[in-house]
Parts: sequence; C-alpha cells; structure tokens
Amino acid sequence: MHDRHTVVGFDVRVRAHPDLTWNGERRGRYLLKIDATPLSVDRNVWPSVLSSRPDMRQQAGALNHWSDLALMLQPAKSSSVEGVTVATTILIGSGSAPTEWANDNLEPTSPGLLGPGWRLLGYDIADPWLTSGLMNCGYTDAEREPWMSRWRQKLNAHHLFDTPDEGLLFAQDTNERVFEHAPFYVYGLYTSETAVRLP
Repeated sequence: MHDRHTVVGFDVRVRAHPDLTWNGERRGRYLLKIDATPLSVDRNVWPSVLSSRPDMRQQAGALNHWSDLALMLQPAKSSSVEGVTVATTILIGSGSAPTEWANDNLEPTSPGLLGPGWRLLGYDIADPWLTSGLMNCGYTDAEREPWMSRWRQKLNAHHLFDTPDEGLLFAQDTNERVFEHAPFYVYGLYTSETAVRLP
C-alpha cells in the first residue's frame, strides 16, 4: 500500500511569542534544536484557542480536532484570544499508522482534502493521542547529545521535519526510546493562508 495523507481535522492555535512558555530549562529538556520556534500537533506544545470552552470541546471531532472547518470558525471568531487556523493530517500506510487504526479513530472531515490555500509547516511525530515525540517526551542527560547530533540538522525552524520519510525514521527510533507511548505516527501540520486573526 502506498502511503497517503488523511486529514485528521482542524483547530485554532494560540498566536503568542514562544519565549513566554519555552524558557531555557524547557528547551533543554524537550527540544533537539534549542533555538527553534516549536509548533506541534500536541496542544501541550502549541495550545489551542478552542480548548478552554466546554461548548467548543463538545463539538470537537477526532483527536480533539474539529471535523468541520466552517463550523469551527464560527465560535473561533468570538474568542478574545488571537490565533491561527491549522489542519492536521496523518500518514497512513506502510511504516506509519495502520489503515485499521485510522478507520476506527478518524472521522470524515469537511473539507476532506486540503487545497492550495494551506501551507505545510512540517511533519510532527506523535503517539495516537497526539503527544509529540519531537517536543513533549523529554531527553535524559545521556540521550540528549547523541539525539541532537543525529537529528538537529534535519529539523526546520518550527522543530518539525520537512519530509515524511525523515519523520518515519525518527518515529521508529522514538518507538524504542519512549516505548510507553509507542507507536508513534507521522502527522502533517498545516496553516491556512487565510488564517483567523482574532480580535
């Protein structure tokens, strides 16, 4: 089976300077590229505007994402927090998330495909509950230097991979390093060129 990207859903993420939450200690423990601006499918890494209101959570689809983009944007426009619209995809197929898992855990989305108005930020590596293996599974002192040496130059400015193949290799290694969260999958993170600018 050929790998394919399937849309998980949509979210609105906080637009804020990363230094407000990513101090030196946190960067040293969780990041392989210390000077990156970390953006992630993981809401604990990149918080959501929509997670704090119960009525919004009730309308969320798979993996705490909204399945309907237009429906999501209605309450998002009334939020007092500035944010940007994002979409998450998952790589399905050989070496990544199995089709059976996707069928059991994902919902149809609207839109079902991402058009040219969406820009790829990069590929994150996360477990089935979107805990990022790239930015939310801390490194021990013994692990940090070898992992930085191998992977740091392959990460972009957002601490994401530019190709899914690099992500697959990292996921395989992370399955062994953080076996309690395995398996890790490759997720694409996109932002819309018509991103929400909340007042």
